[in-house]
Amino acid sequence: MTRVPSGADGSGSTLAAHGYPGQGGGYLSLDGHLNYGIAEARRELVVDMSGAGPADTVLALHDRFADSEPHRVDWQLSPEPGVEITYGDIESGALTFLFRRDDAWLKGGLLDPAATELDVCDGAFRITRTGRTTDLRLVMALGRGTLPAATADGTQLTLEGTVYETSRLRAFAPQPGSARGTEPTLQLGMPRLPFMPGTTRTVTATLDWWAPDPGARPALGMDLPPGWTAEPLAGPLPMTLLDGEQGVRHWAVTALAEMPHEELKLAATARTAGSSRPVTHTAPLPPQPRRPRPRPPRRAVQHAGRGRPGRQRQSRRPLGPRLGQPYPGGDPALVADRPRRVGGHRRDSAVEPHRQRPGAAPRLLRVRLRHSVR
Repeated sequence: MTRVPSGADGSGSTLAAHGYPGQGGGYLSLDGHLNYGIAEARRELVVDMSGAGPADTVLALHDRFADSEPHRVDWQLSPEPGVEITYGDIESGALTFLFRRDDAWLKGGLLDPAATELDVCDGAFRITRTGRTTDLRLVMALGRGTLPAATADGTQLTLEGTVYETSRLRAFAPQPGSARGTEPTLQLGMPRLPFMPGTTRTVTATLDWWAPDPGARPALGMDLPPGWTAEPLAGPLPMTLLDGEQGVRHWAVTALAEMPHEELKLAATARTAGSSRPVTHTAPLPPQPRRPRPRPPRRAVQHAGRGRPGRQRQSRRPLGPRLGQPYPGGDPALVADRPRRVGGHRRDSAVEPHRQRPGAAPRLLRVRLRHSVR
């Protein structure tokens, strides 16, 4: 294996590009072999924002690298801090990876995963292959809530009934009008972790503007239970939302120190200038976990049997939890510092919900895609 020359940065070229009607996605073909200094380095990319089931956006790509000498190719996604990364599960022949933060997720499937290494390095998820020819075929879906169902077959992946054939991405045609609404909608995204007394969690409201008239000066607000507080995060919303555009607002919501044991709800309201009809959405809070009852300490009891009053004996009830159980009231830091695994695979915290306007991909999670060829 030899190191590839640095090549000429900025020498890539666009081979083909076209958009998809009624959405912000499209097709793109790039040539970057001069940047890497090798014989072939091409990318075909489809960004489908028509909505496949619970997925808001789907990215399907085919990256191909070839040269007369073998090289190592590192393909990686770099998320922002606070994202949980799991990888390594096989689903119908595709090697999967999953990024999560609260209810937002990015799920990817690597087709034809033979001779592939996966790892997380410096907070970035990395796929590594070595050889004279490297073909990377991936399909990634982004959304909130329920994960989509997918089936892999050779070089294609079917996601919620939509087929993404990575060998013929240029011919891909999205399902017409599957994601287009008829009126503005508001969706409140709840955190995965439940609210405990006095805790702070991030809550997100997403306004999709489906209307021929622009939405001027959109404003998103939170309706909270008594005593709760919400601090807006990030910057202001766009001044105007056009048909098919989206506005996102995040809040740091803090629960009351003494929460009642009853079902609580959060609500979000969206308003625009010149419109007297607000858009609302209400969502129940995740239930609080039941607290385990602490075991009583070992204690001395009076033995009144066999005519010998006043004799003391020790109860056999143990002074704390059994082996392998957490001790109630123990220091959570002792648990938080231990390495964690999910489903037998490594989990690292390293893509954070963000504001997104149509035409920018991916949605909901911010990641950075990078390559290195050596």
